[in-house]
Amino acid sequence: MGKVTKNKMIRQDELMVVLKMLANKHRLAILKLLKEKREKSVGQIADCLEVSFNTISKNLLYLSQKGILVRRYDTPFVLYKISNSLPKSAKIIISKIL
Repeated sequence: MGKVTKNKMIRQDELMVVLKMLANKHRLAILKLLKEKREKSVGQIADCLEVSFNTISKNLLYLSQKGILVRRYDTPFVLYKISNSLPKSAKIIISKIL
């Protein structure tokens, strides 16, 4: 078995964080929708996915805090889209599974 370098450990840790973020059916559905539709409000996402506003809102906040999504304020709405500056591991995983 090869030597584990600090660089590999960082990538493994980053990968585990990304997989944990995506280990939720609502978050996966949100990302799939935003990948196809680019930008949507909480209400639009909730309507499209037929999931409660509160559930969608909590998951959008989580994904935003982790840097997967970015928010744009367009009064009275908050619009969400997938971040252009995703970690490399997140880009790869999202492109492969969605």
